[in-house]
Amino acid sequence: MKLRIALALWAALALAGFVRPATAQTSLADVLGGTATPEGRPTTLLEEMFFYGYLENSYVVNLGIASPHNVNDLRFYDHDADYSWNALELSFKKDPSERYPWGFGVVTTAGMDAQKNHSLGIFRDLSDGGPYYRNTAKYDLVEAYGSVLLPLGEGLTVKAGKWATLIGYEVYESPKNLNFSRDFLYTLGTPYRHRSARHLPVRKVDLRHPRLHHGLGQFGQ
Repeated sequence: MKLRIALALWAALALAGFVRPATAQTSLADVLGGTATPEGRPTTLLEEMFFYGYLENSYVVNLGIASPHNVNDLRFYDHDADYSWNALELSFKKDPSERYPWGFGVVTTAGMDAQKNHSLGIFRDLSDGGPYYRNTAKYDLVEAYGSVLLPLGEGLTVKAGKWATLIGYEVYESPKNLNFSRDFLYTLGTPYRHRSARHLPVRKVDLRHPRLHHGLGQFGQ
């Protein structure tokens, strides 16, 4: 056991020189080597389309007593006390704007985290039960949606499809969380994504008499 811990710590130190923080999303214009639009001028369509991605691996050491098969009890994402390929994510998104009032989002993932994030009916069914979902595919279509900006009030954005939940502090993308591991509240207390339609926000819509003020609504699962 002590030898395994020593090797794990040595490997962590050896890899430290190769670790880099997750970078911000990059526009399609930057990827293609385009020239940035001068400040104060409308952005181009390619500048409003963004790529994002990351690759995450981990090695978890249990300093106590692990369960059979080297499993950490009461853990969901980091339940294996060993090496894990956590995630490879590729994201391509565009938000609606005044110039281009339509948007979309497509996010695909692979790895152990993808196995845990699955929705029922998409690469997973009721035959693969909890708590670890070991028979579920290790790839997922995490988000797939379309959106449009309607000229109502100061702007009404309508989004339909599947996207990450707005509820809670943590998200399914580890680099955007404060900690590497996720707590029980995220695992059990909040949905991971929504499949529905959403609108936000509307301000001061004057239809001669009624007024609809700032609001957010959501319909669906």
